[in-house]
Amino acid sequence: MRVEDIEIHLGRRVLERREALAWSQNALAKELGVSTTQFRKYEGGENRISAETLYRIAILFDVEIGFFYEGLPGVERHGPLRKSQWSVVRHAESLEAILDPEMRKAVMALIDRATPPRAEGNPGRPA
Repeated sequence: MRVEDIEIHLGRRVLERREALAWSQNALAKELGVSTTQFRKYEGGENRISAETLYRIAILFDVEIGFFYEGLPGVERHGPLRKSQWSVVRHAESLEAILDPEMRKAVMALIDRATPPRAEGNPGRPA
């Protein structure tokens, strides 16, 4: 895959997400401190998006940086995390931070009791 193909892909992913969030090119360009022309060239793959700019766009769009690479060969497409999923990530990190193994086990047991058995592929405790 050529570098140009990757730049075009990144630009398309930025465009898709921008449109899904109903951001205008002008508003996003202003937020990033670039001209609308420059931003249009990012979306068209004509100009390379720097790592810093892509990082700032990811923050504004509330997605992980990997979102923009999804769909490239070797990269799975999961879509952006929803805000509710971020709380799951935060809670998982909190669970990992529990140093006492017995306390962690007790919290996991509570979660298992509080969630219904799951069907194949659905969240919840195993059936």
